[in-house]
Amino acid sequence: MIFKNSKWYDFLKYFALIFIPALVVLLNTIGQIWNLEHIHQITATIAAVGVFLGALLQISSAKYAKENQPPDEE
Repeated sequence: MIFKNSKWYDFLKYFALIFIPALVVLLNTIGQIWNLEHIHQITATIAAVGVFLGALLQISSAKYAKENQPPDEE
């Protein structure tokens, strides 16, 4: 598992799945209301980081599940 500590994993999972998308929507909305420059580039960058983090978490989760799978009984 990439993230050995489950507290870190839980925090990063929340951050990637809840916080980052909510932040992107908030910033994009406020940016459009206030006509902030480069808001689309900023929110796209944040969203890309969120997708990358989500991918790392999925890889970590899949690796953990594979390593902790009970052996096949034949």
